[in-house]
Amino acid sequence: MKDKPIISIITIVYNDKNNLEKTILSVVNQIQNSIEYIVIDGGSSDGTVDIIKQNSKLLSFWLSEKDKGISDAFNKGVLHANGEFILFLNAGDVMTENAILNMLLSVKSKTSDIYYGSAICRIKDKTGFRFKAIPAKDFNLIHPFLCHQAIFCKAALFDEIGLFDTHLRFAMDYDWYLKCVLKNKILTIVDSDLVYYSLGGTSDQNIIKALEECRDVALKHGFDYNKTNSFYRKKIFKAKLQIIFNKIGIGWIPIKIKSIYKKQYNFIK
Repeated sequence: MKDKPIISIITIVYNDKNNLEKTILSVVNQIQNSIEYIVIDGGSSDGTVDIIKQNSKLLSFWLSEKDKGISDAFNKGVLHANGEFILFLNAGDVMTENAILNMLLSVKSKTSDIYYGSAICRIKDKTGFRFKAIPAKDFNLIHPFLCHQAIFCKAALFDEIGLFDTHLRFAMDYDWYLKCVLKNKILTIVDSDLVYYSLGGTSDQNIIKALEECRDVALKHGFDYNKTNSFYRKKIFKAKLQIIFNKIGIGWIPIKIKSIYKKQYNFIK
């Protein structure tokens, strides 16, 4: 690329040959002169690397080697990124048609550290709910409040905040964005759906452990012990209930969330 890209998009992947290509194509169909696209593979053995090689001309950089987990893979991508902003888009996620254009319009109109939009979650390839971008003032910081697939953050933040904590298996993004918010970084809503993503990732497959790790992160950052534990007890109970539903074949049942979370989740029939 002749000019420095405005946005570095980083996709991490491991043994997901069936979903990676749709993610790649959704990125390369955006405004190309603004994008650098990086794919970090964790040493896949299922043919994922073949998919990467087949699409290598569409990529700015790719790497395939064993890593120490999601945090490590994210960090490798950051260290190879040259853009002003960074977005993490997992394998299987699909950018909406004008995601980059809408983000660039927001950047042009406002100066912020983090730009975030809405994300639409797909359940078994069907639309399930919209994870809405809500004003920063409405965040309940105990809860993992941002969907990283719909967040563009300034690359310079990684120099100030640091890289992702490699000791965390599931809540590394929550931990990192929380550090940004607690340092009063400026957040701006992109008034648009930016990505489609599917349930079934690492955190979904290990939902109890993921929630426990989020709880520990909140406590580490000094949130009220009793309120935090009470909040996560309820979340873990609902997650266990959902696991039971799944086992008996009822499937995913959205449990509407009270108070602030009604603002953030828009269930779509």
